[in-house]
Amino acid sequence: MNMNEEKTVYWNHGGVRSFRFGDGMRCCLAGSDRCERDSFRETSVRTLVSAFIPSLGPCVRGKRTACLLGERCAGSRLCFVRFGGRVTIGWRSQRRRALTRLYASADSDEREKTRVSLHEDKLPTGDDAPKPVQSRSYVALIPAPRPVLTTAIIGINILTYLAELYFEVEGKLSGANANVLLAFGAKINSAIAAGQLWRLFTPIFLHGGLLHLLSNTYALYAISYECEMAYGPLAFAMIYLASGAWGNLLSYWFTPYLSVGASSSIFGLFSAYIVYLANNYTILGRQARRQITVLIALVVFNFAFGSAPGDAIDNSAHLGGAIAGALLSEIVVPELTLRDTNGELIENLKADEVETLIRKGAKIDVRRKPAATVVSAGLWFSLLACGAALLRASPAENFGGSML
Repeated sequence: MNMNEEKTVYWNHGGVRSFRFGDGMRCCLAGSDRCERDSFRETSVRTLVSAFIPSLGPCVRGKRTACLLGERCAGSRLCFVRFGGRVTIGWRSQRRRALTRLYASADSDEREKTRVSLHEDKLPTGDDAPKPVQSRSYVALIPAPRPVLTTAIIGINILTYLAELYFEVEGKLSGANANVLLAFGAKINSAIAAGQLWRLFTPIFLHGGLLHLLSNTYALYAISYECEMAYGPLAFAMIYLASGAWGNLLSYWFTPYLSVGASSSIFGLFSAYIVYLANNYTILGRQARRQITVLIALVVFNFAFGSAPGDAIDNSAHLGGAIAGALLSEIVVPELTLRDTNGELIENLKADEVETLIRKGAKIDVRRKPAATVVSAGLWFSLLACGAALLRASPAENFGGSML
């Protein structure tokens, strides 16, 4: 096929619909066996994924393809997509699916298409021929590292819980007893007051039961991957540890119970991701506002749930983690910028100009804070939590369980 000629691709689903693409543009079918520049065939797929922007480069197919990629499908990317008037963003990585399924059209009825026909000779001609539909999609790729730390943290949490079960005297699957948790580093006020400041950090890797572990693992899976890819592994680690330390500090100040769990760090990650979306609202657009609303609602709901009478939930730790995560992330948050086709930074950018500039070939760039700044900020927050623990007395001791 001559790529200088226009090629019409038709969808068969009851009535025939179509769209058109031309010189230099590629097509990729998610789930198909082939994705080539000049060769097309009839294929049954659940989603049609097509790249219409020449500047994106070759379209690479793969079973993991759930968003439009330019250079390659490997690694992790944040897909920033507009379909008609709707903006969608979703992370991609080799280890998990995109947050949002992406489609080649804004029409809701076309999203249910499951059959693609790429044979022009089978289509009606003359007055019955379908009229081409202009595609209205674009994609910008935001470089992001693989979320290896999140996977490592989940693995550490599982291993420590298995170790708790192994050393538990009664051997029940419901969770380790207080003595085992104390030996592994649970937050206990008398020990912290005696100078065991490492107990501000170790509780975030311990859990008081299987349900506690599963709920925190799910929360980590939901937010940590996105947060690590947004901030990078170094800043992510600093936020995770500092949020956990400050959460346990407030628990030490206001809660007399023994407590364990990763929830204080998770609340810090929620705050950090909200800060990231808010600081990069111009580039991310209206979807960032929607995500911020959802995240704030989740945080408020969890605080309300933890305040219910009889629940063994340490809201003071949640509050400390959320505050520390917000403050530290304001220091280390990366900045998304837009560069033109010559690599020059586009200044004084307005939100309504982003789509037009990306259509013209502009690229999104990520400005991360220097490693020295990130490490020093994280260490300063952590050391400040340790110092604050020595300056204020804790409440009376109580060995009742409290899950973070």
